[in-house]
Amino acid sequence: MTSPGRVRRRTALAALLLAPAMAGLRVAAAPAQTPLGRVTAVRGPAGLIRYGVSQGLTRGAVVIGGDRLVTGERTKVSLGVNGGAVLTVGPATDITVTRYRTDRDGHDLTLTLARGSLRAHLAAGAQWRAVSIAAPTATATTQAGTLVIEADLFTATIYALDGPARVSITPDAPGGTAVARLGTGMGVDVARGARAIRPVPWTNRTAAPLLTRTTLR
Repeated sequence: MTSPGRVRRRTALAALLLAPAMAGLRVAAAPAQTPLGRVTAVRGPAGLIRYGVSQGLTRGAVVIGGDRLVTGERTKVSLGVNGGAVLTVGPATDITVTRYRTDRDGHDLTLTLARGSLRAHLAAGAQWRAVSIAAPTATATTQAGTLVIEADLFTATIYALDGPARVSITPDAPGGTAVARLGTGMGVDVARGARAIRPVPWTNRTAAPLLTRTTLR
């Protein structure tokens, strides 16, 4: 008959041997991600979804690759991005950090905008290879300046407030893969099924509503 003391020793040894394996499983389930940046301001209710778990979004929260941010109907969020950029997330927005990579040659950021509005401001002198924002009907890419986009399932409205940007129709859309370049002060609407992109200069009056929705003071 095995003594109680021997059973306890075997149990302790098994737990000790199992601990590294369990730690490895935890790492595999939640791989380390390079932090994108921190939330600098939140005005209204907002949520962050990470690895399928939802939590409230608060000032100071760290955002990493794979995170999904969802804002309320009147909420605005500001996010300071490592590498010299500021993202302002507008109301009723659903956005996911698809990828963020940084090295000595610069920074890459890809975001997926399911709906809502977003402003991406890249600081002067920052080394950005690209910031790309993929909406359901179009993708906008910039390396400098300020890019503003608003989208839903049927239309993407894109405006280059400062600096050039590149806009392409979503490859899997019926319209194909047309590409256009926006100069400072130019905007475009890309509808689902569009076959061409025709940027035009925007007046201050045209741009004002979109800029208001993506301004947090």
